[in-house]
Amino acid sequence: MIEALRDADPAERGERIDGQLAADLTDRQRQAARAALERIASADAAAVERLDAFGERVYRAAIALTQGPDEATLTMLLVETGGQLRWAGPN
Repeated sequence: MIEALRDADPAERGERIDGQLAADLTDRQRQAARAALERIASADAAAVERLDAFGERVYRAAIALTQGPDEATLTMLLVETGGQLRWAGPN
């Protein structure tokens, strides 16, 4: 999922992000998820450090980001829908 975002042409990135979002998000959740995924897509490097399951359908991913000399960890929630993981937003 991360590679698909990072490989997308910047002009197509918004469409790729929307295609990976969970369907039942509120407008505020959708905006927050889009902003976080844009940050992942535009980072110099991004990799999943950890993935934890919470119940049967909810997961939390810790994603290591590098932008120039700065490093950060972004935590994202994912939900399983129809056998696929979808981004639900930052945690």
